[in-house]
Amino acid sequence: MYKAIFIDIDGTLRNDNKEISKRTKEMIKDIVNLGILVIICSGRPYKATIEISKNIFASNIIISSNRSIWI
Repeated sequence: MYKAIFIDIDGTLRNDNKEISKRTKEMIKDIVNLGILVIICSGRPYKATIEISKNIFASNIIISSNRSIWI
Protein backbone atom coordinates (compact mmCIF):
# COMPACT_ATOMS: atom_id res chain seq x y z
CA MET A 1 0.00 0.00 0.00
CA TYR A 2 1.15 3.51 -0.75
CA LYS A 3 1.71 5.88 2.15
CA ALA A 4 2.67 8.97 0.16
CA ILE A 5 2.77 10.30 -3.37
CA PHE A 6 5.15 13.11 -4.29
CA ILE A 7 4.12 15.35 -7.20
CA ASP A 8 6.03 18.10 -8.99
CA ILE A 9 4.01 21.12 -10.13
CA ASP A 10 5.06 22.26 -13.60
CA GLY A 11 4.66 19.67 -16.32
CA THR A 12 3.27 17.10 -13.88
CA LEU A 13 0.48 18.57 -11.78
CA ARG A 14 -0.22 21.49 -14.11
CA ASN A 15 -0.81 21.21 -17.84
CA ASP A 16 0.77 23.25 -20.64
CA ASN A 17 -1.70 26.07 -19.90
CA LYS A 18 -0.45 26.14 -16.29
CA GLU A 19 -3.80 24.88 -15.02
CA ILE A 20 -4.65 22.02 -12.71
CA SER A 21 -7.48 20.12 -14.38
CA LYS A 22 -10.70 19.24 -12.62
CA ARG A 23 -9.91 15.56 -13.23
CA THR A 24 -6.52 15.92 -11.52
CA LYS A 25 -8.08 17.68 -8.51
CA GLU A 26 -10.70 14.94 -8.21
CA MET A 27 -8.06 12.22 -8.41
CA ILE A 28 -5.99 13.88 -5.67
CA LYS A 29 -9.11 14.17 -3.51
CA ASP A 30 -9.78 10.43 -4.00
CA ILE A 31 -6.17 9.58 -3.12
CA VAL A 32 -6.28 11.73 0.04
CA ASN A 33 -9.57 10.09 1.05
CA LEU A 34 -7.76 6.73 0.92
CA GLY A 35 -5.41 8.05 3.61
CA ILE A 36 -2.46 8.54 1.28
CA LEU A 37 -0.40 11.72 1.68
CA VAL A 38 -0.12 13.83 -1.47
CA ILE A 39 3.03 15.92 -1.09
CA ILE A 40 3.73 18.76 -3.50
CA CYS A 41 7.40 19.17 -4.48
CA SER A 42 8.75 22.13 -6.38
CA GLY A 43 11.69 24.43 -6.91
CA ARG A 44 9.21 27.28 -6.54
CA PRO A 45 9.22 29.53 -3.47
CA TYR A 46 7.45 27.91 -0.54
CA LYS A 47 4.63 30.47 -0.37
CA ALA A 48 3.56 29.70 -3.94
CA THR A 49 3.87 25.98 -3.29
CA ILE A 50 1.72 26.25 -0.16
CA GLU A 51 -1.04 27.99 -2.11
CA ILE A 52 -1.07 25.29 -4.78
CA SER A 53 -1.09 22.55 -2.14
CA LYS A 54 -4.04 24.17 -0.34
CA ASN A 55 -5.87 24.69 -3.64
CA ILE A 56 -5.89 20.97 -4.40
CA PHE A 57 -6.38 19.83 -0.79
CA ALA A 58 -3.06 17.98 -0.71
CA SER A 59 -1.28 17.20 2.56
CA ASN A 60 0.13 19.85 4.85
CA ILE A 61 3.66 18.79 3.97
CA ILE A 62 5.44 20.49 1.07
CA ILE A 63 8.95 20.40 -0.33
CA SER A 64 10.07 23.58 -2.09
CA SER A 65 13.06 25.82 -2.73
CA ASN A 66 15.41 23.54 -0.82
CA ARG A 67 13.03 23.73 2.11
CA SER A 68 10.56 21.26 3.58
CA ILE A 69 7.79 22.55 5.79
CA TRP A 70 4.63 21.52 7.52
CA ILE A 71 1.84 24.06 7.00
